[in-house]
Amino acid sequence: MTEHQIRVKEKELKNAQTQVELYKRELNQLQAKVDDLSGVDRLMQLENKLREGMQEKAELEKKVKELERQHKDQGKALEKMSNEEEFQAKMKILVDELRVWKEKVKKIETQ
Repeated sequence: MTEHQIRVKEKELKNAQTQVELYKRELNQLQAKVDDLSGVDRLMQLENKLREGMQEKAELEKKVKELERQHKDQGKALEKMSNEEEFQAKMKILVDELRVWKEKVKKIETQ
């Protein structure tokens, strides 16, 4: 091999080494992009999870409000029944008292 051929081969080798370094840098850049994309994917998963959690929370809050409304309605119904029972008890007492007074009036009239 001549000296000129050796220099050409060295130059080709140096160009090949430079090309390898460029390919390594490009590979590292592509790997970084892939890593970034997997981070984006993880972020999207977390956002979806958050969205689902917020939907579930809204549904549970809706159920709580419905249960509170039912509780309030049942309380009113129970209070109404209690008031009706009190009213009926008072009416019975008044009817009994009226009967007693009628009997007294009859006794007085018959005397």
